[in-house]
Amino acid sequence: MRRLIVIAAVVLAGFIAFDLYPGLRGGAGWQWAYQPPPDVVAVIALTAGLTVYVVVTALLRARRAVRTVLAWTVFGGTVLAYLAVSIRGDPFFLLFTRTVSPVQTGAASLQTSIMARDGVLPTLRRWPEVMDEALTLNLIHFTTSPPGQVLAHQALADVFDSPALHGLAAPVSQAWRMYQCHDIDVMWYSRGEIMAAGLFAFLMPLLAALAALPIFGIARDLTGDRMLAARIAGWWALVPAVLMFAPTWNTLYSTLCALAFWLLLRGLRSEQMGWVLGAGLVTALTTFLNFAVLPFLLLAGLFTLGWCALTPRPPLPQGEGENSGQDSGSALTPRPPLPQGEGENSGRDSGSTLTPRPPLPQGEGENSGQDSGSTLTPRPPLPQGEGKNSGRDSGSTLTPRPPLPQGEGENSGRDPDSALGTQHSALSTRHSALGTRHSALNTRHFALLRAAWVGLVFGIGLAAPWIAYTVVTGVSPLDILRVTFGSHSELVQRAYLPWLLLHPYDVLLFTGLPASILAIWGAVRAIRLWRWDSLTVFALAMAVTIVAVDVAGIVQGENARILSFYMPFLLLMGAVVLRERASRYDLPLFGAQALVVLAMAAVLYVVPLDLDPMPDGPRQDIGGLGDVAWTDADEALWSTVRTVDPGAFTLEQYRWVGDPSRQALTYEFEFHGHTPAERPYQFELVATAQTDEGTIVSDPFRWWAQGASYPPTCWRNGEVIRDTVVMPLPPVPHPVVWTVTLRAVDERTGRVLPVVGQDALTLAPVSYP
Repeated sequence: MRRLIVIAAVVLAGFIAFDLYPGLRGGAGWQWAYQPPPDVVAVIALTAGLTVYVVVTALLRARRAVRTVLAWTVFGGTVLAYLAVSIRGDPFFLLFTRTVSPVQTGAASLQTSIMARDGVLPTLRRWPEVMDEALTLNLIHFTTSPPGQVLAHQALADVFDSPALHGLAAPVSQAWRMYQCHDIDVMWYSRGEIMAAGLFAFLMPLLAALAALPIFGIARDLTGDRMLAARIAGWWALVPAVLMFAPTWNTLYSTLCALAFWLLLRGLRSEQMGWVLGAGLVTALTTFLNFAVLPFLLLAGLFTLGWCALTPRPPLPQGEGENSGQDSGSALTPRPPLPQGEGENSGRDSGSTLTPRPPLPQGEGENSGQDSGSTLTPRPPLPQGEGKNSGRDSGSTLTPRPPLPQGEGENSGRDPDSALGTQHSALSTRHSALGTRHSALNTRHFALLRAAWVGLVFGIGLAAPWIAYTVVTGVSPLDILRVTFGSHSELVQRAYLPWLLLHPYDVLLFTGLPASILAIWGAVRAIRLWRWDSLTVFALAMAVTIVAVDVAGIVQGENARILSFYMPFLLLMGAVVLRERASRYDLPLFGAQALVVLAMAAVLYVVPLDLDPMPDGPRQDIGGLGDVAWTDADEALWSTVRTVDPGAFTLEQYRWVGDPSRQALTYEFEFHGHTPAERPYQFELVATAQTDEGTIVSDPFRWWAQGASYPPTCWRNGEVIRDTVVMPLPPVPHPVVWTVTLRAVDERTGRVLPVVGQDALTLAPVSYP
């Protein structure tokens, strides 16, 4: 089987890498884009990273260094995510751009455009309306999402906008601005908002990799084998979805759901409800971020029912045999006592703690009590009549003998009450059967009550944050869910039947073929073995969850991203198989998984770039004024308090021509960059003229440098930026001399970038017309 899995993985990797069958990338309305890698060096770097990870993991396994394996998994998962993203370009640029993108994530965009403008509480109080507005703003993921992600961005932005962190936020945010210096909307972000976007962008691969820790905890508690648990956790760094979808929030949901399940499992094992309450709180936090994780509740509920049915511990019913209390060996399968009278010496053999037997009726054999025989090698009873003392051999404890008929033996007449004893034995047997049935009913009732108690505590933790939100805002989760389901039904209208197959296929593909086959094999093995232990109960609960969500048809597209929180649990399903195999059994599969990651990351473009790439420099195609003479300016525009508003550039020279036909002035400016500005300043020209009737002032004429493609937020030291604009002038009755001033203005705040202590730079007088 292992060889077949490796061969299948190699074949799949080849088909995907060369796009031999496009249907492997999806269909029926959704297909992942195929795009060959633009940079072979990045593919080589990812190949080297995967090779090092696999080899080092194998060496650490051989040393049985559990803690080191976990640390290496978290570190390796983080680095491999950066290497996978780097296939498409600079990973820092891509991670930041994906985070501020309104389409790929949207949380930063919505926070800056709505919550920062309207306020936190007003935004939360009208969140269902905000979800409707999100569609018109192209923030499609927030047409179905609660406000958790936006609140997280707002909270972090408020922290870094505080004066206490000014010294840290100013230089760091200024460096991160350069990744989208040309995007005016992003350049209006405050320092704290840039810091929030950057931290979520660059730390999300680490937060996703941390899922290895709760995966280890769950595997250890389910199997009791620390080394096996470390092996399972080591697979997490090779899950394609975790690496390729960075830094979307979906990669974080895996960590949170695995943590919630681990807390639930600890609570079930220790019967300390504080752990269960914590599991509910973590789940509430996760649902507050996104409703896509709601199927996790089904998994948690099914596993809780299975666990409570597996480990019931009600008190044993009274009266099940004289010595029934002595047998506590089995908490799962209580057995009734044997009927009285089955064996001459049955009462003297207590070798089994699992099958208690009542005392013998009096008078069954003259010397029945003298030989307690062997409990390991039972012997058949001797035929009656083979010796005077034949009754003294009671060697069998496993083959009980019926009582002898009256009159068949030397001492048979010594028991005058045998008839009453037989009737008493029959009554005891009936009573025992009734007691067993009553015990089974008690066991079931106890399991259900225990599961209900766990569910109640978990539900309290789950509901508490949402109740607080409802009390504060007046908006209930049902109000948000109503909008979510309405928007979801409008966004996704695909054929049901094809997605019955594509739904699980997409998830399993991005889990990695070897890991997915181990998960399926684990579920099948659990069903075939029908061995009820905590691991098989978990595997079956997860399998039922996958099937139920699939049949419901609620996810039809991007399943691998939306349901990436499945993937820790799919790895854990494979433990059913791996616990029965040698510790090195999965190493070839581990290598095959790395090969699948390489092929998928190299050619599948799963997070498209919907914002413009970072410009290399200023535009060189701006038209000029030809042979018109330049006027030297050499005036510097910069901030007088550099730590408050960094940015500096110089107007080196300019020239102009009048255009009476258009009643306008055409200016060409040449700026030299020094330090990128922090704010997206617009340039403003204002012309004034004195006439006999008074002062004539033109309307302020504002424009973005180079058509907003290369604003001052991008201007680096040594760069030369040229720009040409046409400034309209008001009509005048006769020729006048215009005095034109130039300044840089922040449209949002009204702040003006000073010109060496002044508010504006005065250009040379212009006679016009």
